[in-house]
Amino acid sequence: MTNVGFHPDRIKDNENNISSMLSELSDDFMKNKGGGMSFLKMCDDKNDNQWTHLHKTMEQLVLLGLSIDKVSYLMPREMWAAFPGGMPYIVIK
Repeated sequence: MTNVGFHPDRIKDNENNISSMLSELSDDFMKNKGGGMSFLKMCDDKNDNQWTHLHKTMEQLVLLGLSIDKVSYLMPREMWAAFPGGMPYIVIK
């Protein structure tokens, strides 16, 4: 929903931090474990604790993950309407 631009050097400097945050999400999101999960589930960590209630915060983590090529969408945007809440499914590589 948001167009962003990131400072490449700052993204590179924080790549480990971003990867670490992504690794706290449920195994359902991991490519080699669950294979991907709905964006709506991103509010919970791998221990089923809610770490945020804001979609905006979850979106920010997705955008950061995309910027380091650790996150991708399972289906193109045109198909998101078929999913619950019209939200994408996310996979962490």
